Amino acid sequence: MKNSFNFSFGRKIISKVLMIVITTTFFLSSRAQTFTILDDFEDGTFDGGTGNSAAVWTVINGGFTVASAFDGNNYNSSNGLFTTDSSNRISTPFTKVCNAWECQFKPESTKSGQFDAYFFYMTDASPDPITASGYYVVYNHTDGRISLRRIDNGNIAKVIVSASRGFSNSTFTVKVTRENNNWALFINNSSVGTGFDDTYPPNICAYQGVWMEVWTRTFKNNDVVDNIKYAEVAGCTTGTQEICGNGVDDDCDGLTDNVYRFVGDGNFSTDANWQCGAAPPNPLPENTFVIIDPQVNGRCNLDIEYTVSPKAKFTVAQGKELLLPTNLIMQ
Repeated sequence: MKNSFNFSFGRKIISKVLMIVITTTFFLSSRAQTFTILDDFEDGTFDGGTGNSAAVWTVINGGFTVASAFDGNNYNSSNGLFTTDSSNRISTPFTKVCNAWECQFKPESTKSGQFDAYFFYMTDASPDPITASGYYVVYNHTDGRISLRRIDNGNIAKVIVSASRGFSNSTFTVKVTRENNNWALFINNSSVGTGFDDTYPPNICAYQGVWMEVWTRTFKNNDVVDNIKYAEVAGCTTGTQEICGNGVDDDCDGLTDNVYRFVGDGNFSTDANWQCGAAPPNPLPENTFVIIDPQVNGRCNLDIEYTVSPKAKFTVAQGKELLLPTNLIMQ
């Protein structure tokens, strides 16, 4: 039979009689958020310390200092991370699997000129935020706009969420959450928008970082980042066998019970070929995932016409095989 791809009424119908091998990524379903302090700078340093300030930050460019007041800018009564140059970048190793991040910003007391403050998390490979890949929040000091973006090798790839706070020199809290690759941005614990991106899975996290850049204004040492926190995905241990039906991502692969994983050899419709002993419903509901991951030397044969609803995901694990003698309909 000749291979065919047909498009009709918003549906993509894939009909093939052949073996396909797909490389893909996996997806995260986050658990309840319990925040842990990465650094609150109360020990007066950013290069290691005690208590809640044990993170070891490395300055990549420019300079930083830890203080409660700097260049006449009083920052409450606690210590914060102040900039000391016009272009400042700093990062710390970080390999947790997380579903939420939080930090505080304190802009300078005047509005003159453009200034951007970036807080990076889930950056991979590169410790320098300017060349990294991952996700970050940026605060534009000129118009008070806060955005959650994806960055690919140092280039802005996607604006996931963007909202205007308006200019204010008061301290504010930024929080980001991730649930099944649905992102939400919060300012002072109020949601300002949501968006979807599944480009980088949570387990690629290697660093967290801060980048503060003065573009057109006269530089002042008046900008602060403080109280950096994260929330881990609860109940998972890398290398642990996944337990079906308990609502927990046991093995830290980002998959929970809204995921159906094919692990056998043979027909798609056979319950025994699925990790939890049941084939997925047809059509596949929204926010539900199918992972085709047959046993060694095994294959999955799609023996029934199968429909994938919008916002559901149907993927094949890297190097694994799916046979399509019937239609796979992607709505």
